[in-house]
Amino acid sequence: MMSNDTVFITNPWASAIIRGYQIAERLGCNCDPEHVAHGSDVVFVKSFPDNPDVLSSFNSCYVDIIDGFGLIDLVYKHPNVNVIAISDVAGKFLQRRMDNKVFVIPEHHCNFEQVARCRDEVTTVGFIGYIESF
Repeated sequence: MMSNDTVFITNPWASAIIRGYQIAERLGCNCDPEHVAHGSDVVFVKSFPDNPDVLSSFNSCYVDIIDGFGLIDLVYKHPNVNVIAISDVAGKFLQRRMDNKVFVIPEHHCNFEQVARCRDEVTTVGFIGYIESF
């Protein structure tokens, strides 16, 4: 279970910011590798440590893969690392490929206030991501 001592480590990509900084802020956790201490709980969001030997210094370690397909091979080599999947389908996909414990935390859109708009028609749509993904 994550505590206020949990540290999120992420990268500057949009999906990692949403799953890293915004969730960490909501949980009252740090999102800064400078706060990682021996025995910390750590969540790597769409990232993985350059030196995997540091994994043994964490109390617990999670990798939120999101859409970082390249992370699967890295995590596979470390069965003690817990994996976070973005959907049930992603969770089943990952579980078939590794022995790691997989948790599903569905994608969110940071509407923590649960604001709802009433409208009769859709006039504008948007896309979040990179042109290569569109």
